Amino acid sequence: MLEPTSESPDVVPDDENNGGELDLDGIDDDEIDGYIMNTQEVKKKTALWEQINSDYIQQQKCSFIFLIHQLHECSGSRESKFLFQ
Repeated sequence: MLEPTSESPDVVPDDENNGGELDLDGIDDDEIDGYIMNTQEVKKKTALWEQINSDYIQQQKCSFIFLIHQLHECSGSRESKFLFQ
């Protein structure tokens, strides 16, 4: 079991302390609201993530297009019947 430190006196693994449930004692609604993003924050964070991960997104698009092309080429063949079962 982890012992609380002076920096984080309430940090104890959830599964050892309360069966995996989130302990919200001592946290008021205003503090919880501070952790929840509004629509504008979600849009900004999404745009930033997409900008940072643009190479990954492009690779996924290429992989998807390649897969669709492969499925189209083998349509009507024995392989395509196997893929779509």
